[in-house]
Amino acid sequence: MTTLDPDPLPADSRTDATTELACLLELTSSAWRDALDAVVFHDCEVARRVLAGARERRVAAVRARACAQAQLSEARIVLTARRLVRSVNTVQLIGDVERLEQLIVATARRVLSGRAHLDQDLRPEVAVLGRAGAQRLHDLALGRRPGLRDADYLACGRELDEVSQCLARHARALRRPDGAVGLCAALTSGVLEASRHASRAA
Repeated sequence: MTTLDPDPLPADSRTDATTELACLLELTSSAWRDALDAVVFHDCEVARRVLAGARERRVAAVRARACAQAQLSEARIVLTARRLVRSVNTVQLIGDVERLEQLIVATARRVLSGRAHLDQDLRPEVAVLGRAGAQRLHDLALGRRPGLRDADYLACGRELDEVSQCLARHARALRRPDGAVGLCAALTSGVLEASRHASRAA
């Protein structure tokens, strides 16, 4: 069946999916900030906190994915192209966040193993990444999306783009196999990809 109804899904289904996704994004935002602070300051206590919260984040991801898959199934029953695009991109966004979680855990483990080497001149960039990436995930949890009037959101995106380019250059040139730069570069790419899927899911 095809419909022109812009929002045919039951309200409680949409609310559940939105709530679970917001919870996952907030938990990931906090872990992101902690993991990158642990890299910048070589803080093993903070890295342990990241690992201690991994189970809660995995449970949140399972719940968010289940709700998003249910929403996608409902969108296919009452077919609208707009709803399908939103639902598919929501599922993809959750996959992005799950991959970020893997990188966050890997970063914390590298700090604990003493293999999170970071050149002194890159610490300001990674500190910016910690702040801006956490802010972007928090904004996505609140449902904020890019807009001409949202100067803070756009400024955060520019910071992430600049850090991404800087870290990518260093990662290509890096000869130390135990460095954290590659992980930080992957985190930056991952949060930018999550932003793109979130925009399409809006």
